[in-house]
Amino acid sequence: MEIERLNQWGHIVIMDHPGNLGYPSYWCVDGPLGVGSIRAKREYWPMKKKGEAEIIRKQIVSYIGTLDAEKMNEIWENYVKDK
Repeated sequence: MEIERLNQWGHIVIMDHPGNLGYPSYWCVDGPLGVGSIRAKREYWPMKKKGEAEIIRKQIVSYIGTLDAEKMNEIWENYVKDK
């Protein structure tokens, strides 16, 4: 995305943890900054009963400039070490 008064583009990476149920998740992009995972698109995803919980892990990485693929892979590897 363009960032006002900045000559470089801004980027956002959302990492879906492989330990999440339904991994990898489908994603929906619906306008400026409207993005989210939609697990229900792939499989039945029932509502939790009162008192039940599910932890869904995502990691958000933001940066400006060009992609450093080696660094991004390092961030990914560190993120998924803990399955």
